[in-house]
Amino acid sequence: MFVNHILYFYLVLGLKMKRNVIISTLWFFLACFCMAFALYQNRNISNAVHTFQLNQLLQEDYENEAVKFTISPRKNDDGSNASWDYFSIETDIDGVECKEPYVGTIYELTIENNSFDVVSEWGFSLEMGEDVFFNDGWCGTFTIHQDINGANRFYPLTSGITTAKLGDLDYVATSSCILVPLYTGDFFEYLPSEEAREMPVDAANRKTKEPAVKIIGFILYIKDKPIDYVANFSGGKVWYKLYRPLTDEHIFRGSVLLFASWLVYLLILGVSHAKTKKLLRQRERDKMIIEDSMNICINFIEAKDPNTQGHSLRVAQYSKLLAHRIGLSAQDVDDIYYIGLLHDCGKISIPLQILAKNGKLTDEEYEIMKSHSVKGYRMLKEFRTLPNIGLGAYCHHERYDGKGYPQGLQGEDIPLIGRIIAVADAFDAMNSRRCYRDRLSKEVILQELENNKGKQFDPHILEAFLELLNQGQIEW
Repeated sequence: MFVNHILYFYLVLGLKMKRNVIISTLWFFLACFCMAFALYQNRNISNAVHTFQLNQLLQEDYENEAVKFTISPRKNDDGSNASWDYFSIETDIDGVECKEPYVGTIYELTIENNSFDVVSEWGFSLEMGEDVFFNDGWCGTFTIHQDINGANRFYPLTSGITTAKLGDLDYVATSSCILVPLYTGDFFEYLPSEEAREMPVDAANRKTKEPAVKIIGFILYIKDKPIDYVANFSGGKVWYKLYRPLTDEHIFRGSVLLFASWLVYLLILGVSHAKTKKLLRQRERDKMIIEDSMNICINFIEAKDPNTQGHSLRVAQYSKLLAHRIGLSAQDVDDIYYIGLLHDCGKISIPLQILAKNGKLTDEEYEIMKSHSVKGYRMLKEFRTLPNIGLGAYCHHERYDGKGYPQGLQGEDIPLIGRIIAVADAFDAMNSRRCYRDRLSKEVILQELENNKGKQFDPHILEAFLELLNQGQIEW
């Protein structure tokens, strides 16, 4: 659906430039790819379970881990273990009453998050390497696993142990506390408490690099040991999951930047397109004003000489086709059309008796007729919208062999517009009825054009014009 909206947006903008379409499309899909990769990577980070065995907690390479776990007795202010000296426990096991000395110690498991990711979940399990009594723990849930006569008994315990919470577990109730025996190979698991804010564990402080720390504790009693004795844990593991906000992913931020820059790019294209459309509308309006002005001027000329009605328009059309044929730019083609429209504007200053004379002009009359090119140039030279518009009036009677007027320019010294209009003007003159003769036949016209190749006409321009005739692009 989103892709459809994008395609619709392209259509609304009217983006016809392939380069812009290709760039914006590749830009969009690159942003989508980066976003998808960021989501995939973030999901992998959140779903990954990091696990370490107990023996890894004591290895040096573990010190470099982003999330560090340690297990040790709690320390007093003087650095000694938080232990109870030779605590005497009254027990009644297998019907035998006895009093034996035990030492009780508080153990702490510390989780230290040095990473800039949040520890979303974590837990650990601890296997006993000797017989102990589990007394209490805080603040999450301890699940005790006892292997008694091959039967695995387990039950979750929370802080504040009572006999009602022990389920099927073996336990010993003394006058001062409740003890759960864990024999060699037995173990317990721990899941932190969200309510006690043991989970999640915040990320390390980005400014100070200080880690976030959570500590949980439990109490064990061990028979006949010195006060500084540390329990033997034969096995166990810790595990955790990380959560990284998408906004912390560099590639996600990069994809957001790509999307933002892509939208800015589209906005720029849209604004540019709107401005271009406005300019094109203005240009079309200017063209209409120019054409209307020129048509009015042509009407004045043709009102004076009805015998040449439509001549200027036809010459302009032929010149436009010819300019396009020889490969000029679209702007030059348009300009040549306007120049062709006014190529004979100087005739408005020629006396009517000369313009409408049925017979041959005298030498004096011919000189007056020839002056229309210079007079037309003078009339048009101040036309600033089309700087070269006067050249069409001035040069269209120059000949390629240098025998034309008003300057007798030769070959390519004649401006290109003059060489183009010369062919179009001569063709229309021969193909039209005039006051002094009838329209010439096609055969005669073609013969005249061929005979004057390289003389009156630029041979390359004439060849292009003949191709237009042969292909039927110019009707006659």
